[in-house]
Amino acid sequence: DLKAENKEPFFNILFTLSSHNPYDFEGEYKFGKDTEEDKFKSSLAFTDNAVNDFVTFAKQQTWWNNTLVIIMADHGNPLPEHDGEFNSPKRFHIPMLWIGGALNQSDTILTNFCSQTDFAFTLTDMLNGDNSEFEWGKNLFSTSNKNFAHYTFNKGFGALNQNGYVVYDYVENDTIDGNGSSMWELLKLGKATTQITFQDFIDRH
Repeated sequence: DLKAENKEPFFNILFTLSSHNPYDFEGEYKFGKDTEEDKFKSSLAFTDNAVNDFVTFAKQQTWWNNTLVIIMADHGNPLPEHDGEFNSPKRFHIPMLWIGGALNQSDTILTNFCSQTDFAFTLTDMLNGDNSEFEWGKNLFSTSNKNFAHYTFNKGFGALNQNGYVVYDYVENDTIDGNGSSMWELLKLGKATTQITFQDFIDRH
C-alpha cells in the first residue's frame, strides 16, 4: 500500500498498457479516435494525465524524499510517422525519466546513447550491488565516446552512436539504412552483439 508509511526500503513496478495499441481505454479521447494516429495521441494524453496524478500523490507521501521514480517505455512505436526507413532509429527512440525526492540533481538532460539493457546495470551500480549478471549493460551516465545503442526488430537490428547509425536486414542480408562516419564500425559491432547474445540465449535454454 503506497499510502502506508514505509519504514523499510521498497521496490515496486507499475506497467501501463493504455498507450499501447489498440489504444483502448476508459477516458477522454482528447485528440479524437477517427484515425490510428488520433487514438495514439489521445492515449498518450490519457497516460500523461495518469502519470501526473500518480506523481502528485507520491509527492504527498512520507517516502517521497527518499524515493527514486523511473518512468521508461518498453519499446518504440511506428506512430507518429517519420521520414526514412520504417525501422530507422527514430522509431526506437524512447523516453526515460528519473524523478523523485532522492535525486540530488534535477532539470538535467542526458544525451548519452543507451538502451533498456543498461537500466538494470546502472540502478544496481548506484545501489552498490552486484551487477555482474547484467553483462550486456553499461552505466547510463557514462560519458565514454564508446557508448552505443543496439536495438532489434523482427528481421534485423540497428546500432547507433554519436557518429552515425546503421540498420541491417537479415532477409536482405544487407544494410537498408545508415549514415555517418562510424556506419561500418557499427555494422560489425551490431553483428557481433547479435551473434553473442543469441548464442547466450541458446546456451541458457
